[in-house]
Amino acid sequence: MVFNRVTSPNMMEWFEGLGLEIERSDMSFSVSTLLDRNRDFEWGTRSGISSLLAQKRNSLSPSFWRVIVEILKFKNHALKYLEYHERNPDLDRNETLGQFISVHGYSKLFQDAYLIPMCACICWSCPSQGVLGLPASFVLSHCRDNHLLELFGRPQWHTVKGRSESYMNKVREELMSMGCQIKTRCEVKSFKFRRSRLQSPGG
Repeated sequence: MVFNRVTSPNMMEWFEGLGLEIERSDMSFSVSTLLDRNRDFEWGTRSGISSLLAQKRNSLSPSFWRVIVEILKFKNHALKYLEYHERNPDLDRNETLGQFISVHGYSKLFQDAYLIPMCACICWSCPSQGVLGLPASFVLSHCRDNHLLELFGRPQWHTVKGRSESYMNKVREELMSMGCQIKTRCEVKSFKFRRSRLQSPGG
């Protein structure tokens, strides 16, 4: 689990209040793929320009720089698309990601070297080519909310030291100190709000 102060300020404040140790994590993006004609293609974002030009020959490749320009355009198109749909909630939201990129005329290299690999990371249970059939609003909003549309200048990501076990133990201790009873292996059918409490019937 990773988080940052821009997207998850309340979670970080909660973890810090529990006395959990938080350490830096990495959410950079890199691609190493084989394109048509057995051409390998590599680039990344972790170390700025040195990662971007992981393959030195790309510095002189017009097609590579066209992809970079398309990535910048993609961010602008995505933000405008989301803003328009959020201002008009009655609009049809069934447009797929494939339809979105077709409307804007993105190249096949952009899809193979950037869009499909990035979306496959988000939807890891979906086959790579299947991501183009996902709803555009879902994919684009996820990319925006998690700062995936930026090549550089993304917020610093963090994780809990000791991972999930450490914060689960802390949360358990905190709840028990407040007199809460923790039940496991119990079926949860519904939740009810009781003033300042959240109650599960039968629990």
